[in-house]
Amino acid sequence: MGLKASTPQLGEYDIAAIERETGFSASQIRKLFIRFKNLDRDCNGHLKREDFFRIPELAVNPLAERIVESFFVWRTDDDSKNTIKFREFVATIATFQNQDGRKARH
Repeated sequence: MGLKASTPQLGEYDIAAIERETGFSASQIRKLFIRFKNLDRDCNGHLKREDFFRIPELAVNPLAERIVESFFVWRTDDDSKNTIKFREFVATIATFQNQDGRKARH
């Protein structure tokens, strides 16, 4: 079972630009890309809301709807407001970091 040809590879993204935009290191970006690909079960290069609910810890979280919506709320393009691509995924996760790049404390 191979990946569909349309599945983006990390090399298609400018890692240096993502580092500048998010504060994540190249290593962290690679790990997030692996997580993104694991969630993208259809191998189509984007995630839908239901893909997030496959995360067991999120599915049982009482704030799950709000957390998932945080990935989609700023989308305005009718064609893509129900999906996000990797760069948008990383940008949203980056909002949960402190200014110095450390993850926010709970």
